[in-house]
Amino acid sequence: MAPSRCVPSGLPIGLGSLLSRLYQKPADAPAPAPEPTPTPATPAPVNQAPATPDMPEVEAPAAAWTDGRQAADAAWAQPADEATEPAVPTGTPDVAAAAVEAEPEAAEPLAADPVAAEPVSAESVVAEPVVAESEPVSADPVAAQADVTAPHEAQPEVETPAVSEPEVAPVAAVAAPAAAMPSNGVWFGAYLRRDADVAALHDLRGQVTAALSRDLPLALLVARAAQRHADTLGLGSVAVHADGGALAAGSGSLRDALDAGAFTGTPDLLVVDAGAMDLDDLHFPHTTTLSVGRVQGGRAALTLNGDVDAARAAQFLAQVAGTLEQPILLVL
Repeated sequence: MAPSRCVPSGLPIGLGSLLSRLYQKPADAPAPAPEPTPTPATPAPVNQAPATPDMPEVEAPAAAWTDGRQAADAAWAQPADEATEPAVPTGTPDVAAAAVEAEPEAAEPLAADPVAAEPVSAESVVAEPVVAESEPVSADPVAAQADVTAPHEAQPEVETPAVSEPEVAPVAAVAAPAAAMPSNGVWFGAYLRRDADVAALHDLRGQVTAALSRDLPLALLVARAAQRHADTLGLGSVAVHADGGALAAGSGSLRDALDAGAFTGTPDLLVVDAGAMDLDDLHFPHTTTLSVGRVQGGRAALTLNGDVDAARAAQFLAQVAGTLEQPILLVL
């Protein structure tokens, strides 16, 4: 009130009107504030808090304005240019506009709340059909696998008998040659070996060959010695192995034995000269064989192989070896 008296009558009236307008606007501002409160309903309390403190902030600069004027009284005497300068009235509508803008912002979260609730319901709805679909899908492959395995298992069962049939045929064919072997084969019979001194036999052979002007085979001399003791093994016929076939040993003199022909049939004992082939022994499976090996140091190996008794075979070899050591018995 004091400064109004000092200033001319025209000025205080304009200043007073300005001040009254400033004071009236903040008073009017709280009026729109209650308007948004009914609309937000429950979530509105957060939006009302910033609206209320904005109003007292406008009153604070008004008090500072008055204090400043009191400190510089000369400012009141200045022309009306200063009266037009106050930017405060322009700032007040900005505050109101900010409040108005804050109101729609508050309205936006309200709209967002129902929107947020919607996706939650949609997710729950989507999850349910997914679980329902998985159940039938799991059952289908199990049934399909059972159907597929069944035919596969049946196929190999049909194929196996078809493959086994051709395999049996070649086995029977292989068995046929085995049956063709002679039933009286003695290839796996008894085998005996004994050394004999044949030095005197070689001397006799040389003398007879010179006297008859004919070669006297060593196997023929051994066959005649074995023929003398064939009863020990129960053998009947004795023959000599030759390139063209078996030759008869004969029962007369050596001259008659050399003239004997081929032996017909299968002999009970076949004498083989293995030494002539540079071998120690040689046997055949179709009958009992007596082999004479290579002569080394005046001695040769006598081996017997056949289906005979071992004890009697040993006695037989001993008798043959004794006769060969006394070749004069073969001439008589």
